[in-house]
Amino acid sequence: MLPWELGVAGACRRSVLVDAVGEHSVRSAVRSRAALSPWPGVLVDAGRATDPWTSVTAAWLLVGEDSVVAGPTAAHLLGCAAAPLTPVHLAVTYETRRRSRPGLFVHNGLALADDTVPVNGLPLLRLERVVCDVLCTVAPGEALVIADQALASVVRVTKDELRSHVLERDLAQAFRRRGVDLSRRVVNGLRPRRHRDPRSA
Repeated sequence: MLPWELGVAGACRRSVLVDAVGEHSVRSAVRSRAALSPWPGVLVDAGRATDPWTSVTAAWLLVGEDSVVAGPTAAHLLGCAAAPLTPVHLAVTYETRRRSRPGLFVHNGLALADDTVPVNGLPLLRLERVVCDVLCTVAPGEALVIADQALASVVRVTKDELRSHVLERDLAQAFRRRGVDLSRRVVNGLRPRRHRDPRSA
């Protein structure tokens, strides 16, 4: 068990911890496996290593605080349990060069700042942008389940707004055409579930 906290999410840069407690203490924590290093340069509290927010925070710190959580990873953190948490997906602007690593995909995207919302201290792409990106890039069956869960996670009055955003704004601005036509059909086919009235039986 660590005698210090590795940030609110249980993750921090190794250099920050060395400055705070010293190189010897950090090496001891890693050697005893009280602190783990999922990627070089970042550490997580071993007791929180399986916490999704901890692992994603570690990836975000590694790539840089100008990156945003995107794709299936953002969908998972926003409540779509069908979306896989790993590998971690992050997005940066086209002017920024970052490389992917094992267990970590770095994408380039447009208008990231306009579509970012802070959640638990992490910058995540907004739900409608995430759904659009997932529908355009993920296998159709998996994308359909994720989109359906996204609609189920918001109140009914918001569902039409979400569908409208995905269709009219994000898909219209998609710079890669792969999956867009399919995405339109998928989103148009998603409707709020109807609950059967027992009196009609």
